[in-house]
Formats: sequence, C-alpha cells, structure tokens
Amino acid sequence: MARGATKDQIGEVATPVLRALIREKIHHALETAIELYAAKGKAVSAEIGRTARDLLQEWDRRGLPRALPDIAWAHRWVEIAGRYIETRRYENPPHPPAFSELELSGVRRAITIRRSVRIWRDEDVPQRLIDQLVEAASWAPSACNQQPVRFITVRDRETIRMIPGDGCFEMAPVILVVALDRRSYEFLNTIPVYNPVLDAGAAIQNLLLTATALGLGTTWGTFGNRPQNEAVRSRLALPSYMEMLTYVAVGWPADFPPPPARMAVRNLQAMERWSEAVDEV
Repeated sequence: MARGATKDQIGEVATPVLRALIREKIHHALETAIELYAAKGKAVSAEIGRTARDLLQEWDRRGLPRALPDIAWAHRWVEIAGRYIETRRYENPPHPPAFSELELSGVRRAITIRRSVRIWRDEDVPQRLIDQLVEAASWAPSACNQQPVRFITVRDRETIRMIPGDGCFEMAPVILVVALDRRSYEFLNTIPVYNPVLDAGAAIQNLLLTATALGLGTTWGTFGNRPQNEAVRSRLALPSYMEMLTYVAVGWPADFPPPPARMAVRNLQAMERWSEAVDEV
C-alpha cells in the first residue's frame, strides 16, 4: 500500500502523513489514471483506486473531518472514477480561456517589477497580508500533490537577528522561514529527493509575486552551511523531520532598485537540442 507502506503501517502513521498519502494516491491512482483512460476511451477495472479508498477509510476510521479541502477533493475523484467505471464517461469543466490583455498585463507587471528589496520602512506588515502570501504559495504545484512546504512567520527581533544574512535581513519586519515536511516521503520512494526543494521554489515564486502585487518588498535568503543554523532550528522549535530550507524577508520597501537586465530569449533557449548559438552575443 502507498508504494511500500503496509496496511498495518497506514494504521499507525501520523495524521499529516496519512493526509499526504491520500493526496498522492488519489493523484496517481485516480486523477491521472482516469484522465489517461478517458483520453484513450478505455475501460477500467472496478478495482482501480482501491488503495486510495482504503486510505480514505482509514481517515474516516479515525473520525477525521471530510470537509477539509484536500479530503473533499479526494472524495470527488472517487465519485468521478465510479461514474467512469459505470458509464465510461468523463466530464470535467473546460480549461479557462486565455487571459485578456488587461489581465495578462497585470501578471507581466508583477513579474517584471519584482525586486529584491533590502531597505525597509519602519512599519509593521499586517498578518492578513502574510496570510495572503502563504495562501498564494500553497497554490504552487507540488510533486504528487504532497504539498510539503511549510512557513514559520517570525517577527521576534532576537530570532530575526539569529538568522544568517548580509545585514539587510535583520532589519526586515517579518521573516518567513521556509521548511519541508518530509515525513510522507518515507513511503514514496519513487519521488526524487530533490522534488520537495523544487516544490518550495515554486511556492516561493508565488509568494514573491503576490507580495509585489500587494506593494510589499521581499528578499529571498538562504541558510547554507552555517554554524548558527542549529541554534535557529532550536529557536524555531523545529522537529527533526522538518527540513529548514530557506527564508524570505518581507516588509514595506523603502527603495526600488534599478531593474537588473535580463538576457535575450535567444540566449536562453535552444530548439530541439542544445546549440552553442545560445551563447552568441
């Protein structure tokens, strides 16, 4: 069950791990499978997604709420699969249309005016705005729908001073420490170990762009291999299964650095296979 976990283990795993395994199994055994079978017009066995349903039964056995968004999503896919087994019909809403030029201009503006801000106004950032940043980050894609990225919001000045940086970070009103919950990966050994780091990068980009749209300034830092990291971990009370990955400073910008130039698309993209022409100036 769940790519190596036994049924007995599933009965013992922590609830957050069970929740993550439900998302993974629904994603692979039902979501992608039904979409593929439907695209090919193929029938499926009534046993499809059996492990996913077993995981949901364990969730119910523990008396846990079905109304959580990801659990409700899982049950929706069980219903979709059931209909496809009976009727071989798969109906889903059509993909949204392309953005209008006005909508697209907003996306482009957020991307192109984002800056790494290092000077801040002495002004607090309301928690409701921080919540918006974390929510935006949560909508980033993650491998196998594991959603492993977690944030610790830090406002305490002493804690912020402990976080390694180049001096600008200790002046930021808020630091968001980015961590990874890797507990479910013990049972998901086919997922490359670096995938959660990619998930974090995608989540942080959502966060940075949303901050820009809200008028906030951000700077993305890194812990690296610093001797003070363990002291920071201890200060944040991170358990051993949480990987302390990176951090983002957030505040109201007091400056707007000139835009750093970007290379032309022709210096970034090769067609079909690598070409040294990409390096031509």
